[in-house]
Amino acid sequence: MENEKTAQSDDYATGRLEGEEIAKGQFIYFLLGLLWGIIGVIIAIAYLPKPKKSFLVGKSASYILGFTEGFQKQSKSKNIIYSIIGCVIWFAVLIPILQRMSFS
Repeated sequence: MENEKTAQSDDYATGRLEGEEIAKGQFIYFLLGLLWGIIGVIIAIAYLPKPKKSFLVGKSASYILGFTEGFQKQSKSKNIIYSIIGCVIWFAVLIPILQRMSFS
């Protein structure tokens, strides 16, 4: 019983680490921030990425849980950062345009 819990704990930890390592941000979130500004950031915050099923085939339930949690945490964080970068660029372009329009 003790060994089984240890094995599940190890599977979970291994899965979480591997999920975090594999996680990538998606370029689409940069574009969302760039084209939609703060709405793009809100979308990145609201959406929870899901790992490809091929990463999870043949793995234990503990591994899958750990992998999914690690992957989602890291992917979401990267997606939010990408969208914020796009949003900052959006504001950097928008503010000078609005200033020119108000002085014309």
